[in-house]
Amino acid sequence: MKKKSLWTSPSILSLPLLFFIYLLFDAALAPPKLVSEYKADPTVFNGENAYNILRELIPQNLPHPVGSIENKRVRDRIAGKLKEAGYLPEIQADFVCGTLTPACADIENIIVRLPGVNTGNNNAILLMAHYDSTPATPGAGDDMAAVAALIEVASRLQRSPTYQNDIIFLFTDGEEVGLLGATGFVHKHPLFSTVKLVFNFEGRGASGPSMLFETGKQNGHIIRQFSKASQAPHGNSFFYEVYKNMPNDTDFSIFRNEGVSGLNFAFGGHASHYHSAIDKVENISPNSIQHHGQNAMDAISAFGNSDLNALHSEDRVFFDIFSMFFIHWSVSTSWALIILAFTGFILVIWSNKRRNQLRLGFLLVSMPLGIFMIMVFLIGGWLLTWPLADWPLLEGLDHADPAASRLSLLFFVFVIGLMMSSL
Repeated sequence: MKKKSLWTSPSILSLPLLFFIYLLFDAALAPPKLVSEYKADPTVFNGENAYNILRELIPQNLPHPVGSIENKRVRDRIAGKLKEAGYLPEIQADFVCGTLTPACADIENIIVRLPGVNTGNNNAILLMAHYDSTPATPGAGDDMAAVAALIEVASRLQRSPTYQNDIIFLFTDGEEVGLLGATGFVHKHPLFSTVKLVFNFEGRGASGPSMLFETGKQNGHIIRQFSKASQAPHGNSFFYEVYKNMPNDTDFSIFRNEGVSGLNFAFGGHASHYHSAIDKVENISPNSIQHHGQNAMDAISAFGNSDLNALHSEDRVFFDIFSMFFIHWSVSTSWALIILAFTGFILVIWSNKRRNQLRLGFLLVSMPLGIFMIMVFLIGGWLLTWPLADWPLLEGLDHADPAASRLSLLFFVFVIGLMMSSL
């Protein structure tokens, strides 16, 4: 019997395809390029302006937790920027205790409102980011980058045609100690009764695309409309399944628990910067700010003139295709696809067994082997991060050189497949 050659094995032949797939995913994981000039198109966001605003909001990269002197300085800088844009900021100062945590604090939310053509219909869209930080971090990514992006969006809207619905910008305080600013707005501010849709912007790192990772229930109509307007779609409903099992919440949770639906965005590259002393302005990717702002502009374009009382419909699964467009379908369709796939799997096994091309013993061994291979891949990928990480600053799956780490993981899969195909 002729021995199989490694160089004609399926793994060798599939290596160019794997590399091509890697390049596609690497490109898809990149946020849109920074826009650094004024565009006449009111739907295009200027990320360079937003990045400059970020530098002015925290010029010394100092922590600004709720109640601190630096927090009040940041509050005044945000209010000043909004006044320059033509707004009259309202400071909602209140003592608030959390509903999801036992924390209490004096908070100072910053609120501005852009009236719509039909402002009397009590239908408003709310865009939100928090401006407080933890005591140990300047909070450039979490969440001042989003604050800067929304200030630029608010400024741009003053120069754009007016929408039918009111647009409210809410910059919350006390998020880090228990979502207190959002809690105070929901339970104590009269404008909450007009909010029919909320868009929240967060950061859990310093780079990467602004991903849509959470929506409310009955999200079908919302996903359909946003997918049409999104210029740089990136997100997956699977992210929420992961996120809801993590010990984290965002301000969006407060609105979701009150039955207000919407979209929750966050970037998460260089995750080791999260809640650390290196979460500084100079470490933030301007492209991530660009994507935050563009998502905000697209969301407003999608819903600024919509009937906000007719948003709820069936739940939908969604994901993007290489950041080019969203694919989405109803949850009931997902169950049909699962049944169809399982039926196909059984038919393939039956057909091969009937033609004596499948041994039952081999099948029983190969299925757990497949699970084992997945575990080996995950563990091996984690181990590969050790020599690639810069230990004083980075940890976990955050690498000093992301391209090198991703190629190493790809090579690891290739080598394992090569070994298996040569047996």
